[in-house]
Amino acid sequence: MAKKIAHNLRLFFIPCQENQYRPEFLGSKLLIFGLVILIIAKLLTITFFAYFPKTIFFTDLIAALTRTVLIEMTNQERQEVGVSSLKLDQRLEGAAYLKAQDMMEKDYFAHQSPTGREPWDWLKEVDYNYRYVGENLAIGFLDSEEVVKAWIESPSHRENILNPNFQEMGIAVLRGNFQGSDTTVVVQFFGSPLKEKTIPAKVAEQKEPKKAEPKTPLPSESEIISPEEKILPEEVKEEPTEVSAIEGEKLLVAVPQIETKETTPAFYLFRFMVKDYPDFLQKIIFYFLLLIIIALILNIFIRIDVQDKSLIFKNFILIILLILLTIFDKELIIQLIPHNLLI
Repeated sequence: MAKKIAHNLRLFFIPCQENQYRPEFLGSKLLIFGLVILIIAKLLTITFFAYFPKTIFFTDLIAALTRTVLIEMTNQERQEVGVSSLKLDQRLEGAAYLKAQDMMEKDYFAHQSPTGREPWDWLKEVDYNYRYVGENLAIGFLDSEEVVKAWIESPSHRENILNPNFQEMGIAVLRGNFQGSDTTVVVQFFGSPLKEKTIPAKVAEQKEPKKAEPKTPLPSESEIISPEEKILPEEVKEEPTEVSAIEGEKLLVAVPQIETKETTPAFYLFRFMVKDYPDFLQKIIFYFLLLIIIALILNIFIRIDVQDKSLIFKNFILIILLILLTIFDKELIIQLIPHNLLI
């Protein structure tokens, strides 16, 4: 059995008298068929980046995938330089969502809004008291990795991502009409919170009502937040909110709740097609190319005196086409598709 397998492999790859010095592998229609399949698979990659992001069906999946990948890649960049990973904070995510929504509604792309609101104003709105704070923005992109690469290549954005002073982050991704065209905007907030302030002992004692006295009300917001950080909360209309009650000595405010679809089967399929599929396809093309090159080298040098020039020429053209497919990777595809990434 082993001898038969070895004999068949010899006929398939090695030029010899039994196969008339034409290895069956190099002369088979399998190579042409394989090339056609790989070209179709590569076209599928182009379709996913050029067409599907514009469809309504993929809007929520794009937002969920972008958010997930940006979180992963941000912490990956920090780990590579020995900086601790950032934890997600619901308030930072709420602030990022409000800022992204404001940019969409007012058609601007800047750290400061047309009404003069600064990035930290959104943090105050969700009651995030910070020691350090930073903001990264992106719009008009096709791929999450493209965004992180652009941020890392920008000194100011890179500083935010790798800043060891930051402990938490929040990311919001919104897709909608921006200046007359459908696009996706990302707001990434970084922060390091102030330590929680404790209520003075005399105030805490008043919280335990005595039998002969009426119940003392809970401390107001102004007793917990310092005057310079106190703001009047603005009403957020038509947005889902989660309002928490008093927890111990801490007063929480309404924070926009960001709905994600990161656990659905459609999300995992879309993640594979956008993030993993291009790399998986590149590996298949590379190993297919390597196999043909090895078989062609064996064909030429085992019997250098007996050569089938037409067979060599056909496989040489095939190798060139496969090399072009290898060069035409995801990064090049994204560069060739018309879009305007801004950070």
